[in-house]
Amino acid sequence: MMLRSAALLTVFCLLLAACSPEEPVINSFEDRWRVLTAEDAGLGTYTMPDGSRVAGQAWRNDASTPLNVTRFRTFRDELFVLRADAPEIVVLANDTLRERARIDCGALGAAQDIAFANATTAYATHPSSNVVSIIDLTTYSIVRTIRVDSLPNGIAAAGNQIGVACSGSGTIAIIDSRSNAVETTIPVNHAPFFIEPDAAGEQFVVVSLGDGRLNGGTRTVPTLSLVNLIRRMVTSTVDLTARASEGPQQNASGLVVTASDYAYVPVQNGLLQISTRGRGRASAVQFEDYRSICYNPNRAELICVKQDKRTVDVYDEYAENRKTTTTATIDIQTLLGIAP
Repeated sequence: MMLRSAALLTVFCLLLAACSPEEPVINSFEDRWRVLTAEDAGLGTYTMPDGSRVAGQAWRNDASTPLNVTRFRTFRDELFVLRADAPEIVVLANDTLRERARIDCGALGAAQDIAFANATTAYATHPSSNVVSIIDLTTYSIVRTIRVDSLPNGIAAAGNQIGVACSGSGTIAIIDSRSNAVETTIPVNHAPFFIEPDAAGEQFVVVSLGDGRLNGGTRTVPTLSLVNLIRRMVTSTVDLTARASEGPQQNASGLVVTASDYAYVPVQNGLLQISTRGRGRASAVQFEDYRSICYNPNRAELICVKQDKRTVDVYDEYAENRKTTTTATIDIQTLLGIAP
């Protein structure tokens, strides 16, 4: 009798538990991140994906003239701000955006771009003096310069190979970081300006603006070239236009190379996708007119700014899915996706 009562009590408890309301599932994951923007008065931040602007400046320009940022570059736990309005590079902490140092470029003039060969050495381009500076990252100071062809603009590192896009001469200078000497120069199309390594570090991806952009020549179509670092030669060149008839009217305004072996370049008639492993042509994946683009590798996202300088579109890394759109309250010069 006692066993039967115990069994009935057990069944009753199980039925009662089954009828009890379910515990709510608490999801603590919050998909929040930030966009860092360069503005006339300094650097601003927007909380994403809602697009609300954080009050004030994350970093304030202390000069009497408007800030003019050409690009942001990140390395390890630091953010490097390249500014055309002053001969210095501002170094910020990645997480807090607090200023850590300023690299004085002095008579070399403003730095257009910067690349990192190792933990202690960086290389920056100075178009006004036709040199690449070598920067000691332990002291944040320039320790040496390397003379290159005219108008060095973009610069990138692939292992110990440093590629410099010399816009005035139409060449790519290859510097070996072990000797700090120019080992060779490789001819490409008119006005090479943007340069990035591919995902494997085996080649440089180069965007040339075309003739008639930096000089008074007849306008030609902008191009993207692949420079093989072992063979030291151009292995592929494609025109950067969604429609061949409109090629000479296009202006290439940026370059990103993703971990998926694709390069993306915004021009007037579309956002173009080019495989860095094939010899195919450029394909328009979006038919928007973007003025700048950046890649957030931590989220595998492309971030684009329209010509109005305020509309920001965020895509997946194939530019197929537009994940969010936001409107900035202040004109954007350039931008970068950063952690919360």
